[in-house]
Amino acid sequence: MMKKISKKTFGSSFDDKLTIFLIFLLIFVLVLSRIIKFGNIQSSSMAPTLKVHDLAIANRLAYKSAEPQRGDIIFFQYDTEVFGKRVIGIPGDAITFENGYVYINGEKLDEPYLDLDVKTDCTDSFLVPPDTVFVMGDNREHSYDSRYWENPYVSYNRIYGKCFFVFRFSLLWEMMEHNENCSKK
Repeated sequence: MMKKISKKTFGSSFDDKLTIFLIFLLIFVLVLSRIIKFGNIQSSSMAPTLKVHDLAIANRLAYKSAEPQRGDIIFFQYDTEVFGKRVIGIPGDAITFENGYVYINGEKLDEPYLDLDVKTDCTDSFLVPPDTVFVMGDNREHSYDSRYWENPYVSYNRIYGKCFFVFRFSLLWEMMEHNENCSKK
């Protein structure tokens, strides 16, 4: 008597399905890494918008077909570090400071993202060159930014992406610290 031999098709066993899943996952991660960039916020220079322990997500494709705009939060390479700051000046802007406020081309910049008591101190003035931006942190008194750098402008080719979402892990940290302080009493 002859036994019928069945042909095994790829994808029918658990191992095959696991292999397919892992290949798909690898391709997904590789594609995703070209589209978005994750950044852990490590300083208070962008507070209250971005706080220490927050996880920010940047769109790496945002500036492939458009230029950075005033008010965008960008992530970029400066020297050997990656920074996250707000775009204040775009190419051609003349930036000055007076009485704690920022002026762009002679007009006071509306900055609703700043805390009310924040003052922007700087005695220099800047003219933003082509293909660059001028950036500052929202926590102006505690931000190392364009006002202080030897080369105050961030070249477009140094920009990783535009921040489009923030996971507020700082709130979790604040709750844990509060609970820890309450338990000590």
